[in-house]
Amino acid sequence: MKRENKTSFVYEEIRKSVLSRSLEPGERLVERNWAETLSVNRAAVRQALFRLAGEGLLEHGKKGGVFVPQLDPSREGEYLRARLAVEIGAAYLAVQHATKKDLAELKKIVRIMQEMTEHDMFEGFYEADMRFHEAMVRAAHSPHLLDVYHRANFPLTTSSQKNHSLLECNTKEHRDILQALEKRNFPQLMKLLAKGCQKT
Repeated sequence: MKRENKTSFVYEEIRKSVLSRSLEPGERLVERNWAETLSVNRAAVRQALFRLAGEGLLEHGKKGGVFVPQLDPSREGEYLRARLAVEIGAAYLAVQHATKKDLAELKKIVRIMQEMTEHDMFEGFYEADMRFHEAMVRAAHSPHLLDVYHRANFPLTTSSQKNHSLLECNTKEHRDILQALEKRNFPQLMKLLAKGCQKT
């Protein structure tokens, strides 16, 4: 794998972990550990961490090191409104342009979410949750909109709350979103996206 491809790979993996809240706020990201986990060299990890810090997804500690920042709960409503604005726009286009392949990918992710819920695998669930929303935006078949969504780096939540009932609720919610998309029912899609099991 070329150096730039390794860096991009590491960037995407760490980005997913941060946005899905798989990593705890305040957690330090150690180059050596990530290099071993992802089977890459430390230079690729270092470059990815530098890029993520530049985007505000990570922060440099006062005494060195790179950490997961604390998200401000008071801005949760702002995060929600901004993400909804993009996702509802994507849903409108997805109703018109989603292909069988797009729907199959979303079905696969929902099945993964169900498996994660049954075994209380929170980190796996949150990553699948993020994949679902990005897949739905891709189903709009608008490269520019997908780029906007990706660059916005919307967190799934400002909370690291973990409980089984929340996983069950979210799995049902995503199954309902998929069914509304399959039926090309945009009003129902809007309602489901805006509702949510929690304000995320």
